[in-house]
Amino acid sequence: MFSVQLKRFVDYITFVSCPICAYHSSQKRRTLQHPSPVHIRARSVDDVDTTRSAILSCDIATDSNVISHRLVTKVLGERYHPIEKEGASPVQTERYGEQIDGYIDLDWCWERNADRWHNTRFLVTTMYNPPYDAVLGRKDAEYYGLIRAKNRR
Repeated sequence: MFSVQLKRFVDYITFVSCPICAYHSSQKRRTLQHPSPVHIRARSVDDVDTTRSAILSCDIATDSNVISHRLVTKVLGERYHPIEKEGASPVQTERYGEQIDGYIDLDWCWERNADRWHNTRFLVTTMYNPPYDAVLGRKDAEYYGLIRAKNRR
């Protein structure tokens, strides 16, 4: 316990006293924006719709929509379409640098508006359990109203 507190104190002192360290530290600690509860619909069990809850965030540093491997395979029980490693250039998110294993088209809706469903293509990460459920890239986050478009005032 004491060692954890001491490490946090040392990190804080380094952060405060060194402007370069503070800059690099702030770059690494950026978090995903606007986490929102959603329902995601899966259809793999006897072609019966199953709805699961998840958290949808946005990453304005990329245009790619990504989803965790665990959410797709274990929670939703869905299969995804693999991407050939040779022909495809690696797609990486700005935050975590994970590689993309495939893609899946999923139906989802905002928890506060379960009457309006959306269909979106998500890239499935190779990281089994990243620190997010699903992430919309900038363009889709603007389209679905999670963030405001830059050209609108």
